[in-house]
Amino acid sequence: MRLADLNITRIRKVAGLSIHFIDPQTVKYHLCVLVRKGSSILVEENHEEVESIEEVAEKLPKNVPVVLTISGRNILNKDVPKDEFESVKQQYFPETEESDFYGNALDFEEHSYLSICRKSIIDPILEELEKNKIIIANLSIGAYTAIAYWSFRLTESKELHLGESVLTLNSEGKKVKLSSGNTSNSSLNIYGDELPSLLLLPYIGALTYLLKSKSVIPVGEVSTSIVKDFQYKHLMDVLNIPALAVVFLMLLINYFVFDSFRKKDTVLKGQLNMNAGIISKLDSLDKELKAKEDYIAFIGNNKTYFSLQLDEIGQSVPSGIILNTLTINPTINKMKEGETIELKKGIELSGTARTSLVVNEWTKELSDIDWIRDVVVVDYHKDLNNLRGEFIIHIELKE
Repeated sequence: MRLADLNITRIRKVAGLSIHFIDPQTVKYHLCVLVRKGSSILVEENHEEVESIEEVAEKLPKNVPVVLTISGRNILNKDVPKDEFESVKQQYFPETEESDFYGNALDFEEHSYLSICRKSIIDPILEELEKNKIIIANLSIGAYTAIAYWSFRLTESKELHLGESVLTLNSEGKKVKLSSGNTSNSSLNIYGDELPSLLLLPYIGALTYLLKSKSVIPVGEVSTSIVKDFQYKHLMDVLNIPALAVVFLMLLINYFVFDSFRKKDTVLKGQLNMNAGIISKLDSLDKELKAKEDYIAFIGNNKTYFSLQLDEIGQSVPSGIILNTLTINPTINKMKEGETIELKKGIELSGTARTSLVVNEWTKELSDIDWIRDVVVVDYHKDLNNLRGEFIIHIELKE
């Protein structure tokens, strides 16, 4: 699979793991390992059926980050128009502790797709993975994760078969529908690779991490949502009474919920008036967030320029040096709440070398590149227990 036009990071290998709940006693594990070679991303190995987390640990390459996707039973999925997301979330999922859930909301075209799961279900899985020394780099919830196949334009198919469920894109390409169905024998062709349907979720999780993560800090952290199980649906399952009685009961519940929210709204308005300082602080944080988004957009718009520079640096790395990180415009100070983030213009490299002489020779070679103004060895040290020395180099660019 060739992805020369996408923003591929310096991470070379990542594994995608999906855990699918068939029922409370039946869990399926699917594993896919991706490796980056030049401007291509290849499937190094895949395992459609893995029996246990212990077997997952045995099949995983050592020290490879894992992107985990949880799907199937116990996942609540909901799609709403973007402009109604906040109001719908509060209408259907009121009065829930935020700390009780993991969840993520994906935006696609004019809709937001929400998937949540209780922490009491996911935390034991994370503990078991940690016990088996499996490094979880990121976590996604629900089958809606596969919407990224259309976001990245990896397929022209209007249907994605995910083994136990199906995602369908409508004819206008604007709305996605999630339905159940056993499609475990189908596959999807992605740039010449035939990918079994059971591996679509772990594959897109690993691929998204490779394309969106930065040199050190991964992007796409799991967010918690103030939501709970869809009350009306569960009420319908429990009450086996005529439809008219159900409608009446729903209207009655709506009345009490509305009255409860009206009272809470009065209380919250009083609290809002008493906390004007908090609102002012939120405005300040919003401006700071906008500045960060503008900076990220700038980096994205100049990715071709930086890619040429980074490729030239990568080609110049001598055999005696192992390059660990490469950071564009690194931060000068540690990020703290309420403080402005200061950036140091240029490129910062870190890694290990056999000797300081190898580092010095490389810095001289870098200094001869026409777009580089100056090369400074910020740090070089060597522990007694380590045969290789660690270094940090800062490159100042010409205007």
